[in-house]
Amino acid sequence: MMKQLKQAHEILFLAEIFPLIPDLGLQGICFEVTVNLDRKLGNRFCFYLCRLDSEHVYIWNVDKIIYLPNQANQTSDDELQRLEKLSIQAITHIEELENHDLKIKNLTPIPLNAKQLSILGYQIFRHANIQKTFPIDTIDNVSVRRHVEANSEIFIHSDTEQAAIALTIKSKMRYLGTLSDLLQSGQAISLQEDELIGLQVNAIGVDGRCTIRELRGNLGEHRDRLLRLASDPDVRRIIDRSDDVDLVLAVQIGKQQKLYDYPIAALTPSITASTAKQFGVDYGKLLQLTKHNLLTARQETLRTISQSLTLEFEKYGIKLGKSLNTRTHLSLFWKLDSQLEETALLFGKQKTSVQARTLSGLSSGGAYQKNKPDIRISSLRFCATLAGNFVKQLEAQLIRYGFNPIFVYKHNSLVNLDLGNIASTKVEVERVLEDALALPCDIFLIFLPDADRELDDTEGGSLYHYLYSRIIERGVASQFISEKTLKQSIGNVLNNVVPGIIAKTGNIPFVFAEPLMIADRFIGLDVARKALSKRSGSINACATIRVYGRHGDLISYALEDSSLEGEEIPQRVIDKVLPIDSSGKVTLVYRDGRFCGNEAQALRERANSLGAGLILVECTKSGVPRLYQWDKPRMSSPPKGLALHLSSQEALVISTQVSERIGLARPLRLKIHELSDAVDLNAVIEATLKLTLLHYGSLKPPRLPIPIFGADRVSGLRLKGIYPVTAIYEKRQFWL
Repeated sequence: MMKQLKQAHEILFLAEIFPLIPDLGLQGICFEVTVNLDRKLGNRFCFYLCRLDSEHVYIWNVDKIIYLPNQANQTSDDELQRLEKLSIQAITHIEELENHDLKIKNLTPIPLNAKQLSILGYQIFRHANIQKTFPIDTIDNVSVRRHVEANSEIFIHSDTEQAAIALTIKSKMRYLGTLSDLLQSGQAISLQEDELIGLQVNAIGVDGRCTIRELRGNLGEHRDRLLRLASDPDVRRIIDRSDDVDLVLAVQIGKQQKLYDYPIAALTPSITASTAKQFGVDYGKLLQLTKHNLLTARQETLRTISQSLTLEFEKYGIKLGKSLNTRTHLSLFWKLDSQLEETALLFGKQKTSVQARTLSGLSSGGAYQKNKPDIRISSLRFCATLAGNFVKQLEAQLIRYGFNPIFVYKHNSLVNLDLGNIASTKVEVERVLEDALALPCDIFLIFLPDADRELDDTEGGSLYHYLYSRIIERGVASQFISEKTLKQSIGNVLNNVVPGIIAKTGNIPFVFAEPLMIADRFIGLDVARKALSKRSGSINACATIRVYGRHGDLISYALEDSSLEGEEIPQRVIDKVLPIDSSGKVTLVYRDGRFCGNEAQALRERANSLGAGLILVECTKSGVPRLYQWDKPRMSSPPKGLALHLSSQEALVISTQVSERIGLARPLRLKIHELSDAVDLNAVIEATLKLTLLHYGSLKPPRLPIPIFGADRVSGLRLKGIYPVTAIYEKRQFWL
């Protein structure tokens, strides 16, 4: 079924990963400080050391600091004195370390391992004075740019661990003006000072997105403190030039718990799909700019940046190698020997068909498992566009797949949908809903106006979330159709909607014809977090567990709906992941992201107690380097099923096929946890790829395997108070 990828002379596969090759005998220098530093403080301390010293790069390593000097400026004769002076300056920028008596000790040259070298390489990139942003165009006072980002990587080749740096490109949108300008001009719709809390912004000198959490007061009260703490020269200039009456805002950077204070003139609004309209921006046009000549532009940008970085790394005694590719690192690349779309699926009447012909399988055999052949439907239309033809074709398709649709309630008269007065609108909708709920049904088919989804995150909420919550708490499924969808080709829409309706009503459309042999059960774990709107931090309020069998059939799911402290899944949830009937069976557990805290250890101990096999796999979606296919002279998106082995336990995997019009496939990073049973990485990759094929909500397979696909949606709805009665929904896949 699988085999090692062989070299094809006409096609080359590449990765955005560049080896770092140190000069012979290259050493770093480490030292300790007398101030007690944990990992977070140590990383911040090194960040400021790098900012203050352009001739060296610094990293935190356990309880020591390692630095690498620019070889054109070797270390001074009195290095202890230089480092002590520099460290005292760095401490002034960290409020937690103020007034500490700092000394430097144990200054020692050390050889660098691959991990240390890769992190030092990342720091060289961060502080290199080279072009990292490439303008595309400007629309509605918003600049669209390609921005090069880096991450440290390690890979194993010829049984040797090697350092590398990953370079990837993200399209970013930056408003050409400050938050202060917007408030003064009144350009922002309904944005006043008291509405700034919770607003997403960009801060000067910060790569990630920030969120305003508190109003600190006026700049006149904080100017001296901010000047002392600011290490970015641009921020210092803004503080100097701003008026005393200007606001100072505390922002949260990413998911960090610490808040950082900025003058309002150092912040710009973050332009996203959800915020663009608020600032009078056409997000659709901006998005189109990011797609234009995407692969060609990425290729040219990466070539430019790698040439500049080659010179920067040479200053530190490091050579930047060519990107990992099948010409120089063939053994690292692997691909499924067969097409995923040719995977055999099993339908009703023991009929089989391949995934590429799913609809034919449903037509000839019907659903694999019919728990409810009679499907009672209540249809509610709350939009102006007529839906009669859609309902008629839906009925015909359900009959073709062997079901008996029964419409127990139809509402077709348009209520007074005033979305500007959502409270009165909800009263009208509620009257209709109460009439419909009086008649038992299996699923609600609801048609809504397009404008409703813009109200999702408003104080009053949307009709979608209101209706979803009311219906699901009654143990009934729902299928929402937007007005825009009604105007599309009905046949294409139904081909994607009907299998989902079948699954939502407790039936199973299809499963694998051949079982996955790597494990007996496949489980997905995820924790959803909801940021607090008025202060920093988050509520980690829901853990999701979904269990599937060898054929990909849903066995059960559970929601841990009490508040969870931090990101770690507690022991009471771990026990549900491996119930008593797991004894003697092998369970593969996917964790959305990394296993946190003692999760993996708790799972291992539980499995050992039960005498169960356990495979632990971390599945990371963000910050993953891209892979490419080069069919000379053209660059294109790589095929689904291609993988790059970083080690025997970790790989980057292409799980989607993406057209050039849309962009470039985003790989998954799969990592087998060290506490897992021994397992072949390629077997994990194959199982993961195949588990993307059993998503019933669309004919197009998702990026994630089904045990964790949609987990964020399940938990996100729970955080909004929308969740099912688990006992009723045991087999109903409401998240589709």
